[in-house]
Amino acid sequence: CSHFLLSTTLHAPLACSSVQVVAFEPFEPYVLMLSENLALTRCGNVRVLEAAVGSGQDTSSLAVGGDSGAVTALAWARGDRVVVPMTALDEITAELGSVALMKIDGEGWEPHVLRGASRTLSRTRHVLIEINKPALVKARSSPGELFDLLRHAGFSSFLLVVEGGIRRLQHGAVS
Repeated sequence: CSHFLLSTTLHAPLACSSVQVVAFEPFEPYVLMLSENLALTRCGNVRVLEAAVGSGQDTSSLAVGGDSGAVTALAWARGDRVVVPMTALDEITAELGSVALMKIDGEGWEPHVLRGASRTLSRTRHVLIEINKPALVKARSSPGELFDLLRHAGFSSFLLVVEGGIRRLQHGAVS
């Protein structure tokens, strides 16, 4: 989603020389924006894969779902749907060594991503995951399910950032 575009664009240059970034983006307009932004940074350490990530290899039907411009595979999304390839993280990351950070923002699809990443999670040091309660409820899931999947993968410490946890800084004050 667009938040990931910003995250990848901002963080990849910080690690240009030492870290490989694999970015999954299933929605073609966002792939194009991400690719353009990465070209501007001249950072060659990012591999952009145009695919959805889920619990296995298949296809997924996506549509824009909500005010943020986010794209989701869940049925509640509005707008025209587009079919995209879907893969499991374990299928793509098998050749990678350890994973320093896995960032997941799946607009309610997070449980499916985690189910397809058990081997990858075993090599992952940190997971940054958005917990969008309304999207999870619409997906018939819950934050508890996400934590259970992470615990099953060996994670035991969780730091929650409250809704709106990232705030704009203004001259000496947090708004």
